[in-house]
Amino acid sequence: MAKRVQVRYGVDPMKKASVAILAACAASFACAQKPTSRASGSASTVAVPAEPTPPSVIDNTPRSKGSAMISFVAEVPEGVETTLYRLPSGVALFEASEKGWQLRVARGRGPLSPVDALSRLPERRRYHQGLFVGEIGDKELWLSLLDEREFPVLHFVTLRVTGTILKRVPGKWYRALAALDTGGVIALPTAENPALLADDSPQKFERVAGTIPKIPTISGDLRLYDVDIRANGEIRALAVRTRVEARELVAWIASPGAAPRTLPFPREVAEETPRLVRGSATFIASVDSKGLWIGEREERLIIVKNAMPFTSAAADREGNVWFAEDMHQSPPRVWRGRINFGSDGQLEATTVPIPSAAELEAAGAHNCRELGFIDAIVTLADGNVWFSANCAHGAHAILRSST
Repeated sequence: MAKRVQVRYGVDPMKKASVAILAACAASFACAQKPTSRASGSASTVAVPAEPTPPSVIDNTPRSKGSAMISFVAEVPEGVETTLYRLPSGVALFEASEKGWQLRVARGRGPLSPVDALSRLPERRRYHQGLFVGEIGDKELWLSLLDEREFPVLHFVTLRVTGTILKRVPGKWYRALAALDTGGVIALPTAENPALLADDSPQKFERVAGTIPKIPTISGDLRLYDVDIRANGEIRALAVRTRVEARELVAWIASPGAAPRTLPFPREVAEETPRLVRGSATFIASVDSKGLWIGEREERLIIVKNAMPFTSAAADREGNVWFAEDMHQSPPRVWRGRINFGSDGQLEATTVPIPSAAELEAAGAHNCRELGFIDAIVTLADGNVWFSANCAHGAHAILRSST
């Protein structure tokens, strides 16, 4: 059994957010999506106290039957940048290098497969940064890409792929796009450089297809920089509120039939850069470097503190949290647990075994026999979680959990 301990939480409202948050995110829109990590892979259970403690507190007890395992899926060679995107039906892996780029998609528990319609694009010969990958249903993909080889001149392209049919969407780049349960499709386009945090012009959601009963309005003093549109119509976002005297970091939530809520982050987060937690009903954001999980209670943001800082973290819709422990060791240690936002603030976590060097080699990993750290985690459901791991020689390993 995993051990339970108290973790403290706080509710102090933040008065002012640091301009450093803007600087951290302005360099790349992908900053809200990429984490990093290191640690050691034995099966164990840990008790997490309120304050950080040295690694010696780890209790190496046997793993119970039925726990999750992590297996090797694919290897990405050195020199190729990778980004994992969470889709309604699965996961998308964007790979780019100076030689070209490709998108591979895995739906459900299927394998990673290239999107064939993209193979005819001349842009595949050019370097692109993936800014956004979205999906409508399980048949239509939307991609917003950036070519920055001629910086400061930046070139953008948005592509719409349905089966083998590929169309360009002229003059549009997106931060978010989603199909709603009602049949409509809503998106948040960006009018200016999508690699920057804030647009000069006001941000507005728009209807892409079908009918939308009511599209939420974004206040003119807010700039949303990390957005999750859910099938039920709820929108969660992280935003910067600009004022004459200061800038403030807030969470912005728009629920169907209600006015949007703007919730200031607690003071403890003022100097940090939170990441939006996608697909979770429990959490809104996390702060990797501090081991913080942030949720909403009674229309204010509440923090639960995990004593172990993490470099990658995600939560699934069943309420489980997955994180890679930042212990600067190899191989990395991955944890799966549950956090309770109640008065006693409990965290229960157990390590998830990762493939050994021998298992990686047997699975076909030629340059990823030694994992360095986990740089991304994407959750689809409990037991279907994807990982991107850096390898010792510059390559990447794509992993996924199984139960």
